[in-house]
Amino acid sequence: MTKRQTRLFFIICTVGFSIVFVVLTIHSHTRFGELTHADKLTDEVVAGRDVWHAGNCINCHTLMREGAYYAPDLTKITDHRG
Repeated sequence: MTKRQTRLFFIICTVGFSIVFVVLTIHSHTRFGELTHADKLTDEVVAGRDVWHAGNCINCHTLMREGAYYAPDLTKITDHRG
């Protein structure tokens, strides 16, 4: 490859992948409601999320495989505690 061909290849690939990135980002944003089940959020779920964020629980606990591992996993805590 010559220097000109290399530069052209780089520019075409950069533009192509940028277009793919923008299209996939737009596609993801149009499906947020479907992917997050936003229509099924109840007041209890929102209140639980607020407590989770206010207390920085994610710094110690794990929930749905996300968070730290210092404290117990809270994913199925109602199965254990009732």
